[in-house]
Amino acid sequence: MTKKPRILIVTHAMEIGGVERSLIGLLESLDPARCEVTIFLYEHKGEFLPMIPKWVRLLPEAPEYARLDGPQSRALFFRNPLIGFARLTARMVSELMLKLGMTPGFLLSRSHAYAQLFLPQIPGAYDLAIGFLTPHDTVWRKVNARRKVGWIHTDYTAVESGVNLAVEQPAWAAMDVIVAVSPDVATSFGKVFIEQKPKLVVIENLLAPNFVRTQALINYPPSDMIKDDQTLVLCSAGRYTHQKAFELAALACRKLLDSGVKVRWYIMGYGPDEPMLRRIIAEQRLGDNFILLGKRTNPYPYMKACDLYVQPSRYEGKAVAVREAQMLGKAVLISNFSTASSQLEHNVDGYIASAGVDGLVGAITLLSRDVELRNRLAATAASRDYGNLSEAQKVLALIP
Repeated sequence: MTKKPRILIVTHAMEIGGVERSLIGLLESLDPARCEVTIFLYEHKGEFLPMIPKWVRLLPEAPEYARLDGPQSRALFFRNPLIGFARLTARMVSELMLKLGMTPGFLLSRSHAYAQLFLPQIPGAYDLAIGFLTPHDTVWRKVNARRKVGWIHTDYTAVESGVNLAVEQPAWAAMDVIVAVSPDVATSFGKVFIEQKPKLVVIENLLAPNFVRTQALINYPPSDMIKDDQTLVLCSAGRYTHQKAFELAALACRKLLDSGVKVRWYIMGYGPDEPMLRRIIAEQRLGDNFILLGKRTNPYPYMKACDLYVQPSRYEGKAVAVREAQMLGKAVLISNFSTASSQLEHNVDGYIASAGVDGLVGAITLLSRDVELRNRLAATAASRDYGNLSEAQKVLALIP
């Protein structure tokens, strides 16, 4: 009997997010008769943890890796405080570079790079090792595999911290293949990491329309979503971070209400910007109109129930939630981030708004009044087959 190839996938945790939903889609699409899959999580936490298929082997948690994230104090007062000191040093270096007018790059990338000396080897030998979420230093330095692959889920030309090549280039250079989730993501990555362009391939996020539509019927309509004939119900999903630009959405909501457009906007997610968002909601008197729903393991009933799905992001790789909303036959509006054109066809199966508060206000106002356009966008999305489970074959093709 021919031995099945062994695949290792390394990622941080299984909390609610587009990358994690994409990983579940990939695992569901792989055939256990054709490969053995092992997952290493830095932390065994997250609402999506029970969704990992039973046939996938989950390696035990290594406490050292769990200290790469979370409060700094948790790492400093751990039995191996060197990881905490590595993180602290990374923060101090980044802050100094900012003061000197230099580009610090991702703090997380610097922290991981500095901490590698103090992390244990990941057990096992593999044919293919996949770093599913950056940074990829662990796959580079701590994994024994014949081929190593790093995934990209974001637009590297748009990150607010900039990219520090000295920190990030070595891990990317150590990858045999670099996978981008869309052609635009590949193009933007190639502009920043010019030497790595020959390694790039495109494998889109794996999504199953039947799963999304089935989940959308559970507890539908949501009891905590208010609808009436006079109000346009908007829905958005994503982490509460600078990238997702929900503070711009809140300001747009205020302008819409002031101009006479009745909207009620529901935001599903979590993250560090929540206190800021709640402050803006209070200052702008938006308590009844801009509602932070928090984490929702199943976001699909909310997407199905809304009149318009909105993604106000400053930048994206390829937003999983946008595609899921289209699978549910919803009219979708996204900001004109640099990779927007690879996400949808403007005025065909979605609408691309000019970036910023005024762009959101103008586009939402248009779609609130032009019901025919909104219905046409929704109907086109509903008629299209967005399923792409065949992308899993591309993953198997990476095995040496």
